[in-house]
Amino acid sequence: MSYFGDRYSPNPGINDTIIWLLDHGYPPLPIAPYHDPHQYPKLPIIPNTEPLPRFTGKNPSYLNFNGYPSLIKHQDFQHRLPSSSEIKRWFCDRRTGIATMGGWNNTVWLDFDVHRFQSIEDCRTILEAYLEFAPCLKLTFIEISQSQGWHVGVRCNPLPVFSNFAFQPKSFQAGEIIGEGKIIVLAPTQGKNGQYQSIQRVMPIQIESLDSISIFARTRTTQTLRAIEPLNIFSSLTDHPIAIEHLICQRVKFLLQQLNEIPVGQRSDVLCSITREVFGWENWLQNYPYRLAPSADTFCQIVGQRLELDAARIQRILNSHSHSVSIRYSMPAIYRYLGEAGCDRQVQKAVRFSHSSYFKESSHDSNHKA
Repeated sequence: MSYFGDRYSPNPGINDTIIWLLDHGYPPLPIAPYHDPHQYPKLPIIPNTEPLPRFTGKNPSYLNFNGYPSLIKHQDFQHRLPSSSEIKRWFCDRRTGIATMGGWNNTVWLDFDVHRFQSIEDCRTILEAYLEFAPCLKLTFIEISQSQGWHVGVRCNPLPVFSNFAFQPKSFQAGEIIGEGKIIVLAPTQGKNGQYQSIQRVMPIQIESLDSISIFARTRTTQTLRAIEPLNIFSSLTDHPIAIEHLICQRVKFLLQQLNEIPVGQRSDVLCSITREVFGWENWLQNYPYRLAPSADTFCQIVGQRLELDAARIQRILNSHSHSVSIRYSMPAIYRYLGEAGCDRQVQKAVRFSHSSYFKESSHDSNHKA
């Protein structure tokens, strides 16, 4: 049964999301906007204390025909879709946002919380690297939350029994799994801090298990990431260098593109950031029969000169220490978030690119000689 053309909300974007959810077998649930807790407190107000909001902009609720907020009992919809009359009543006000519930169609929603990362930019950079690490997720449902975190939908059976997750068992908590009975707010809901945005609205992909995409319970201590087998092209490229730009993180790539615009007072810090990443990859490549091109020392010297730092200053930075550890013994940024497997996967990508370039160059040389 298709719901295309049905009208449930006067808000076209919300109406489209309702229809998509119904067409794919998910319950559309309403989300009333955030309301002042002094007017709508969750609990009786205690003098000299800040009340908790009853309507958070994230809990199942709606605005009635008179514009007043009301809560709904979302547990009633764990095993049945709401009726047409229920949906039309909930979404009669265009300000009412939309959500759905985890567990339906064996779906869980990975809620990557931006507050778990150093910054919004850090969150975006790491999650873009994560999509490269688990490229199957490029084909699944992805949205951006009001706070610029990410929501990624996947289907798996059985459903996980944990909530807090990390990229590695002993790594930092990256977010929360929105599983059975829990609510996930969807685009284009207008939240208190911004609007939810749809990046890719497709049926969540089926995965073998969460650990197959490097999602682990935060408290798990015995499981480790699967080892990644070396590529069989390693032997053919033993003497072929890997270009730095094929390994470094997006943040360092951005800094390198903006070298001419870096303010004078920030140039030393920028060189430090670039140096950590470049030496990190040179150190990591010691695990492989490859070399970085150019060498980390040469590359950082060139960057320092482009930043118009004097030779003595450049050398002091290259010989500096952080937490009693030489900057020359740094690790790549991706290691902090995705560990050894993430680094290995990045090397494999760089090798594939170098392998392709190598044969293109060989073919060009042969044709030129001919």
